[in-house]
Amino acid sequence: MYHSATPEAVQTDYVEFNNVDFVLNVGPGRSLLRNSVRLNGEVEITSDGATRSDSRVYMDHAIGIHATCASVQTSFGTSGIKENIQNYARWVKMLAIGTIYEDDYNNASNQVELRAVNGVSAGKLAKGEQPVNTGTSPQGDLDFSMKPVCILNRMSGDHLPFEKSGEIRLTFNLARNMSALMGANKGSGATYKLKNLHVSFQS
Repeated sequence: MYHSATPEAVQTDYVEFNNVDFVLNVGPGRSLLRNSVRLNGEVEITSDGATRSDSRVYMDHAIGIHATCASVQTSFGTSGIKENIQNYARWVKMLAIGTIYEDDYNNASNQVELRAVNGVSAGKLAKGEQPVNTGTSPQGDLDFSMKPVCILNRMSGDHLPFEKSGEIRLTFNLARNMSALMGANKGSGATYKLKNLHVSFQS
């Protein structure tokens, strides 16, 4: 069965320093399918808080949308905090450098996380959805589907029964603009905004 959870505090935009909390509840008698949790939404990147990026403000190509997370916390209703990952983006970057070959960034599993083969490609993604064969402005924000590198997605063996975990709280602490973004035009006014966030999972 597929499930979806919206943030406890729904906002139009989620920006730097926001804490975004989700409660995952598969219900009694069911189990969370291991490694099935994803954070989904849209991202807008600007060079000055208002003007969409011109490709010279972007996220680290090796980690994509993971760059917007400063820390990720997982807690179970039955036993409290199970994991608290600080410097999350740095952790994901280390994993990427050690495990992903350059050509693998073209795989769909990496593309949906807005990872790219290099900074030039990352810059093109940061511009948003582009109209086809026209010179007009971008039409919209870029969709993403991120698989958080947390214990819920690093399980082996059996699935996770509700009776063992209870309700699961997943918290994303969003990173500073200056930490999440990079590029030649990145200044103090550069921003990112996450929109329409929801967590999907299976049981």
